[in-house]
Amino acid sequence: MVTDGFLTDGFLSNPAFLQQVIDAAPIVISVKDRDGRYVLCNQYSAERHGLAPSDFLGKTVSEIFKSQAENTFRDEITAIDTHVIATGMQIPFFEETIFVKNEERRMMTSKTPLTDESGETTFVLTIAIDISERKDMEAALIIAKEEAELANRTKSDFLANMSHELRTPLNSIIGFAQILSTGIFGPLGDRRYTEYAADIMHSGEHLLSVIGDVLDISKIEAGEATIVDRELNIGEILADSVAMIHERAQAKSLNINMIVADGLPDLVADARYLKQILINLLANSVKFTPAGGNIDIHANIDTDGCMSISVKDTGIGITAADISRVLEPFGQVLTNPTLAQEGAGLGLSLSKRLTELHAGGLSIESTPGVGTTVTAQFSASRIVPPTV
Repeated sequence: MVTDGFLTDGFLSNPAFLQQVIDAAPIVISVKDRDGRYVLCNQYSAERHGLAPSDFLGKTVSEIFKSQAENTFRDEITAIDTHVIATGMQIPFFEETIFVKNEERRMMTSKTPLTDESGETTFVLTIAIDISERKDMEAALIIAKEEAELANRTKSDFLANMSHELRTPLNSIIGFAQILSTGIFGPLGDRRYTEYAADIMHSGEHLLSVIGDVLDISKIEAGEATIVDRELNIGEILADSVAMIHERAQAKSLNINMIVADGLPDLVADARYLKQILINLLANSVKFTPAGGNIDIHANIDTDGCMSISVKDTGIGITAADISRVLEPFGQVLTNPTLAQEGAGLGLSLSKRLTELHAGGLSIESTPGVGTTVTAQFSASRIVPPTV
């Protein structure tokens, strides 16, 4: 019969059925009385020690586990059982137990007091779950994580060292190419030599820029990048950044509009890194905006009280699926021939990392064929309060 969702007779009045239930559970289940004698033990618990459940009934821990190696186990279990009976408190704990065949297992154990009809604590229920495999998996994951971090540090150190090694000879190549292209020591003769020297210089400058980005990414990943905070006028920083890409924008007949909110306060940031963030964002917009397009730069205090600097263009845009990819180092969208452009694909990733160094964030909103808006947000704590 079922009353209020519970069985009132039948199975629950059958001790053999209840024993089947606890024997089916793949966890340790046992009950001891006030004298520490087992009154119940399931099959799983007994098998862990190479015994039958009947071997436990009426016996104490000391009577069952007699070997010298089990001294510590007996003493600890008896002490915990005694404490549970005395206090009526549940005690969860982690233990390492030697089971049959000297197999060491790690168990998550709980000791719970059980009361009789009068409410007196009379029994101790032990439930233990074997978490050995989970602990082994956690240890393996920790080792894998440490190995991955070491590999990443090694890669970053290698890139940083190689970048330094490449920059020195590359600066010499650029310098000599500049001398040849400008004819400082006299004409070269055929005009093609001058053109080739100019090509060498421009290619060298581009390669030097890429190497610089790689070096900055390496420093950030190695935890070696530090910021030098100063109070910066955002209007001046934006103007300097626009000037750096003006020639490239002019070559594509792009219109650049700079909109700075009235009374915008100064921002505490690293001037070099802030310019690098903005130049990267602007250069990216110039690269992916067709001739005659528009680029708008907005700087204002947003509704969260943070300072936001956004670069909005009328370029080719990025699909939602590709946004996360372009924010990763070397993350050019190479699967899209329209987006696969010259460069190492470090601009957006580097800007994101540099913004995060300032405890800020970088976000992208984009619609293919319409344009892209990239916003660097800096927390209110970096905004210089107005003077009274």
